[in-house]
Amino acid sequence: MTAVLKEMKHLLFLVVFSFTYLSAQTPQSIKEILNSSTDSFNEYDFQEAMRLANKADSLSQSIKYSIGIVQANIFIASNYLELGEYKNALACLNKVKTESSFHTDSYFQSEYYRIRGRVMANLNIDKYALEDYHSQLYHSMKIQFPNKKSLSTFFAYQNLLQYYERLEQKDSVWAYARNMESILPDIEISSQDYCSYSTFVLISHLFVTDSELDSAKIYLTKAESISDEKNIKQKYDVYEIAARIAHKNGNHQEAGLYFEKAFMNAYELGFVEWAKFYAFELADFYKELEDEKSVKFLELGNSLEKSISKNKREANNILIEELINHNQQRERKITKVTAVILICIFAILLIVFAFRIRIFILKNNYKRKVIEENKKLISEKEKHNKELYSEINTLEKDVKENKFLELVELAKNNNPEFLVLFQELYPNVILKLKELNPEIKNSELTFCAYTFLNFTTKQISEYTFVTIAAVQSRKNRYRKKYGIPSEVDFNVWMQDLNED
Repeated sequence: MTAVLKEMKHLLFLVVFSFTYLSAQTPQSIKEILNSSTDSFNEYDFQEAMRLANKADSLSQSIKYSIGIVQANIFIASNYLELGEYKNALACLNKVKTESSFHTDSYFQSEYYRIRGRVMANLNIDKYALEDYHSQLYHSMKIQFPNKKSLSTFFAYQNLLQYYERLEQKDSVWAYARNMESILPDIEISSQDYCSYSTFVLISHLFVTDSELDSAKIYLTKAESISDEKNIKQKYDVYEIAARIAHKNGNHQEAGLYFEKAFMNAYELGFVEWAKFYAFELADFYKELEDEKSVKFLELGNSLEKSISKNKREANNILIEELINHNQQRERKITKVTAVILICIFAILLIVFAFRIRIFILKNNYKRKVIEENKKLISEKEKHNKELYSEINTLEKDVKENKFLELVELAKNNNPEFLVLFQELYPNVILKLKELNPEIKNSELTFCAYTFLNFTTKQISEYTFVTIAAVQSRKNRYRKKYGIPSEVDFNVWMQDLNED
């Protein structure tokens, strides 16, 4: 438009429309968008979940809704985590930290450390992953709403279990598996089925590994009950556990049937890789029994393996066929061009020549563009690595500053994680106490750790829920046990153990 009046009307319309649109955005509408994003995430549609979360973030920023900004960026960071884009996930988490609502909400803080811990674990930075998981658990314990607290704590235990499972620390794995089980009654109904099912399958698997088959059956039955009641279609992991229990009991026929059920369930659901895995498992299983079925399942496994490769080849064949058809159509068009006059033939030759020159120019331009993009990509990756290392260094400083405060807080709450963190911060103290008394118990180590931190008798009494007289009596008993002179302060003697 060239008329000034029309431009003013158009501008006025945009202003009115923008004001009306922004005023229509409310925390409730943003919440509904985030709920839709969650539904897409649960359906593994990460792109749609990301689109909706970004929309919620933009709307929250437009009305300066801090809670919405934090929630949306936590959602976005979760999606980036699943997509393996760790730099972007950390960037979203850094954005979350700048919002005022983040620092007053323990649930937001627990989610922050949950995502960051998983990023660190996926980057194989185990030290920071463990620290973040402990921070996740710490903030989960501080959540005021019981349902959120229980679910957040459950996921913290699950993360810690997976961490120790990677390190093959069986005792810790079992400890957190039991923690997961014990917290199930406190989880809200909408999430309880998923948490219960995954916990029971996991514990049953651990019992099978330990050859405690009766216990494994109990938890397998619990998982099966939930699976049947909630019509969970993906059951091949349950069938596999049942097969391994039967196999360990020497009931080979029953084991074979369950293995076959696992195979069929995976196959019918379209999990071709799992179906192939169970086919080869069955082939080996029946081979040991000298059963003719071994050949059948070996052929099925090979067939499935070929079908996977075949699907890829078929996709390539379709693309090649489309390319051939395209070239044939172009050739037919060229052959239709007939010219009986030399001028037409010359014109066609000129067109073809010009076309080839154009292709040549485009190819050169494309090559230059690819080279430039590769250089840019390398530069961005180097920059990304520098930023990531800088972030890690910053995280390490933050963690070191907060560890002592976290240790004191754990002591005040009489938290069982206190001794784990104390041993990490003051290994010399634990080592020397164990040298003095190889059979020392954790309860005695914990008491000594409290005195090492210079807590008074009254404080220890309050934190451990015993009388002052009981604390004093325990100190006198340890004085005799370790030969601590009466003129030496008990707490100072403990602190001297940290000297090299």
